[in-house]
Amino acid sequence: MASKAVIKKKLLIFSMLVVLILPAAGCERSTPSKVLFTHIPRNGKDREIYVMDADGSNQTKLTDTLALGEYPCWSPDGGKISFVSERDGNSEIYIMDADGGNLKNLTNNPSSDDMPSWFPDGKKIFFESDRDGKHWLYSMDADGSNQAMLPYYSSDWGWWVLSPDGKKVAFQCYREGARDIWVMNLETGEETNLTHHPSRDEGPMWSADGKEIAFTSERDGHGEVYVVDADGSNLRKVTTYSGTVPPPKQEVQEPTGYLGLAWFPDGEKLLVWLWDYDTGRWELYTIDKNGKNQVNLTRDLPGGGMYPIGSCSPDGRKVVFSIWLPHLPDSGNVSEIWIVDADGSNLTRLTYNQAWDEFPAWQLR
Repeated sequence: MASKAVIKKKLLIFSMLVVLILPAAGCERSTPSKVLFTHIPRNGKDREIYVMDADGSNQTKLTDTLALGEYPCWSPDGGKISFVSERDGNSEIYIMDADGGNLKNLTNNPSSDDMPSWFPDGKKIFFESDRDGKHWLYSMDADGSNQAMLPYYSSDWGWWVLSPDGKKVAFQCYREGARDIWVMNLETGEETNLTHHPSRDEGPMWSADGKEIAFTSERDGHGEVYVVDADGSNLRKVTTYSGTVPPPKQEVQEPTGYLGLAWFPDGEKLLVWLWDYDTGRWELYTIDKNGKNQVNLTRDLPGGGMYPIGSCSPDGRKVVFSIWLPHLPDSGNVSEIWIVDADGSNLTRLTYNQAWDEFPAWQLR
């Protein structure tokens, strides 16, 4: 079973990817034809980046064998791909063309550089680094030049997400005995605490118009998804877990209840997952931000799926996700990638690789 830290890092990566693929409010795009994903052989050592058509065909390897190469992310114009690799001995941020050409190490620093995220204009990349002994946030030009530290230090396990306009960052931070959701203005350094609660408030995610932030909270004794206006007002609860809450366990524990994954482009509904202690199943849902019209996207999957990670297409019509189905006869006990319409219909498996296929990311254009 994966630890909470591993699960939440996967959620962070997808939250960052989703900010990039969301179009401006009111805009519509046809569903992209390409999907990036990370391919991890069963030995767990060599991680490679692949691209495929949205129907699962034409799966093409873009990288040579990498040491922990993962987290591929399209640039806003769809012409470049950033990713993380340890091919040079430490975690560095790389960039390549959409066809895998012109590979370049952008950070090239004897430190751990991680979590790259594109600014909306595609001219800069946001990333995390411990090059100064602590996990600070940095920005750089898309060619790797002008690397500069930003005025924010992650005092606990980092989760930070750029706003759709690239002017603010939402993050979780443990201060004064509580883990709350904060927003910082990147131009002024001004910080605003959006939540004031002794519970664990985590995983902030911006809506497409930047007016609202969704997050997960354990203030009810288990995971629930909340939404708050970007200025900290109008807090409301979206999900309601009605199942059993298990007693506390040791380090490894399933995150009982709901966790947020992504906003849909229209800003009216969310993609969330649920781990139900009573059924022992992980499920992927859509739900309106007012808590109504919950739709189970994984209801037709055989057996109990585990650790679903998903994101919405830019037009909001489809969801691509990876999930581990240990009881599926030909799954090979690894995660594979599936696609489903946003109403739960046309569930289709895309990969049959007998390997861990994860982090699917939509082509932006």
